[in-house]
Amino acid sequence: MQSSIQSLINQDEDDADALSWSVFRKMLVFILLLIVAPLGSYYASKQLLFDGFFEMSNSNSDYYAVFVTVVVIHILLIGFFILAFRGSPKKKLH
Repeated sequence: MQSSIQSLINQDEDDADALSWSVFRKMLVFILLLIVAPLGSYYASKQLLFDGFFEMSNSNSDYYAVFVTVVVIHILLIGFFILAFRGSPKKKLH
C-alpha cells in the first residue's frame, strides 16, 4: 500500500517536471522568435522588398517595414496565446 502511494507521488512529480520543461521550452522558443523575427522581418522587408524591389524612398520604406514588423509581432503573439490557452492534453490515470 505504501509503495503504491509513493509510486503515485513520484509519477505526479515526474509529470509536473515534464510539464514544467514543456512550458519552459515553449516560452524560450517564443522569446527567441520575438527577438529574431521582428528584427529580421524589418531589415529583410526594408532592404529586399521596399528599397530593392519597389525602389521606394528611404522614409516610405521605413514606414512600410515597421508595418510589416508590427504584423509579424502580432502573428507571434496570437500564436503564443493559442498555444498557451490550448494547454497540454490531460494524461489519464491508470
